[in-house]
Amino acid sequence: MAPSSDVQSTNDSRNSSVIDPSSPYYLHPPDSPGMVLVNSLFDGKGYAGWIRTISWSRCNDMVISWILNSLSKDIAGSMLYSKSAKEIWKELQARFGQCNGAQLYQLQKELSDAVQGASDIAGHFTKVKNIWDELDAFNTFDHYTCKCSCDEKTKTIKCRQDGRMIQFLMGLNDAYSDAKVSILMMALCSL
Repeated sequence: MAPSSDVQSTNDSRNSSVIDPSSPYYLHPPDSPGMVLVNSLFDGKGYAGWIRTISWSRCNDMVISWILNSLSKDIAGSMLYSKSAKEIWKELQARFGQCNGAQLYQLQKELSDAVQGASDIAGHFTKVKNIWDELDAFNTFDHYTCKCSCDEKTKTIKCRQDGRMIQFLMGLNDAYSDAKVSILMMALCSL
């Protein structure tokens, strides 16, 4: 019979070769030496910034790399030394997630300048709808959260829909003049 210390050392050597996918040092099959870790090669300058783009601690640093790689160079540069993905996320929200007058002005300007031009009707609608959606995201105070069906809520929603229909029609090419008039007449008759 083998001494107990020999059994223990055999068990220890078996346990050390067990692959633990939860380990921060575990390499998944898609992780290969040819995998691109950063967008730009290190050229001897900006070592501290470059090293932040390498994923040392698997989860946090990988998410940081994903976020940094999805930002413009200038914005990413201002986030480079953040310690966590959560910190970057909060900073981006604070800087760009808040509505301000300049953003509202820009969106309203884009909306007033939106014309069909060479686009088809679906393309024009998509462009205008994207601006409306962005405005809705900023104007959260303007949305009703109540579940009621009061007259004021209904009137406000109808007014917004009518205004958006008119904005959309105003941007259509002159070739649709007759259709615009027909749609507007139907809308006025339903009031």
